[in-house]
Amino acid sequence: MRKSIRSILLLLLVIFIENSSVLPNPILVSSIVESTRYNNVLICISSTASKYHAYQCWGLDKCTHDIQTVSLSVAQSKGYSACRICYK
Repeated sequence: MRKSIRSILLLLLVIFIENSSVLPNPILVSSIVESTRYNNVLICISSTASKYHAYQCWGLDKCTHDIQTVSLSVAQSKGYSACRICYK
């Protein structure tokens, strides 16, 4: 189920890029593609951060520390839970 949602997001992104004169944020594009391809998530490396993200959402934009791409299992083992914006 989760893989099909990522495939749909990637397809929509490709359609958007092909039909738009405005280019999307390259950081957002690369994070979506990388997350889709490798089942990775993004985390903020901070003592107060508690959520993992599927893409560079506005919740992750608040991070003032390093942002790291890790596997979902690593994020969960470190105590991170799903972002309510990315994983509605």
